[in-house]
Amino acid sequence: MRFLPRPSWRVFLVVFGLGLIWALATNEAWEDFFITYRASKNLAEGKGLVFTEGERVHSFTSPLGVLLPAASYLLTGRSSDEAALWIYRLMCFTALGGAAVLLWKTLRQLYSFAAPAVLLVAWVATDNKTISYTANGMETAFLLLFLSWALWAMFTPQGKRNAWHLGLAWGGMMWTRPDSSIYIAVMGAGLLLLTPSESLSFLQARVRWFRRIALAGAVCTIVYLPWFIWAWRYYGTPVPQTITAKGLFTDMSAGHLWSELLRFPATILSGESSLSANFIFHYGLSGGLPKPLLMLYLAYSAIPLVLLVLPKIRWETRVAALLCTVGHFYLTVVTGPSPWYVPQVTLLGLVALALAFAQAFGYLSRLRRENRLPLVTRAVQIILWSAAVVLVLAEGIQSVIIARQAYMARALVE
Repeated sequence: MRFLPRPSWRVFLVVFGLGLIWALATNEAWEDFFITYRASKNLAEGKGLVFTEGERVHSFTSPLGVLLPAASYLLTGRSSDEAALWIYRLMCFTALGGAAVLLWKTLRQLYSFAAPAVLLVAWVATDNKTISYTANGMETAFLLLFLSWALWAMFTPQGKRNAWHLGLAWGGMMWTRPDSSIYIAVMGAGLLLLTPSESLSFLQARVRWFRRIALAGAVCTIVYLPWFIWAWRYYGTPVPQTITAKGLFTDMSAGHLWSELLRFPATILSGESSLSANFIFHYGLSGGLPKPLLMLYLAYSAIPLVLLVLPKIRWETRVAALLCTVGHFYLTVVTGPSPWYVPQVTLLGLVALALAFAQAFGYLSRLRRENRLPLVTRAVQIILWSAAVVLVLAEGIQSVIIARQAYMARALVE
């Protein structure tokens, strides 16, 4: 098989295989999947895309999360819910493998040495919430796929072609979860504000980026508009009932959001933000983890926030850090730190960490080649590598423990 020597295929197969092993070992299935799957099954059986036949209620959040399980059920000949779940899982594992390949390609195009790309793939592949929500029927993997596609389109050499890629990725994000509009808006703002001017004046560079972002926005609109119009006609509103219901308990006034923004640093330090849930298992904030471990995870999670204000940080790192920070603010203040919303901000934080590692390691390597402070630079490199490997090991060990817990819950309780 000639494709196996290619790094991209190896990355895909490793991540796909880890997801498949998790699913086989745990057979974990999330209750939210079955809530959505009821509408999927009704659609496949000709009863309409509804939770209860005859009642046109927009009972699900993700268009892809309801349509792909419907297709999976049809592929079984409308004969097996379990087989439909497994077909959908295979779709999810494929999407997660694709996300890993895009992240690999992005880091390899930005840096000539492979270490940052290897670390990023290892971090993503061992993150227990990412693997778990890929295997248990949520739409997480597809959101990570389109988010990784958008990062690739932003960070690789730019041109009109990349604007089309960015718009298609944004459209995929909207099809996966409508609140992706928040991340899309931050991506556009980050590109306008943080990208270098290169040989152009600041104003000329902003105009050029504005045109690319406008093209990407137009492509995104064309991609998502069919679903938007259909949902509005079918349900009477394009807004899912799940979002409407949660909005009843959320103060979205400008005054409240500004107040929460001012309080956000204190919220982070108190451990009450979604930042604390970045690297721990589902509902890990409810108790059970030693405080030193919680503080260690919080320290890793807070690094992207620090990268926003450090001097001489690459613009790609700042954009990823900005997305991660705004994402955590959104999860903390608007939706609450529900664990199924966390993997996308975890991914953004890991991208920022990998890019910062690459820049720091490259700078230290240059100092060593110039024979400047060789002992100090070598020591710092060892510290960087150790910190990176510790995160991989901590996530990997935690994932094994949570896999066993998921298996026990499925076998003994559910």
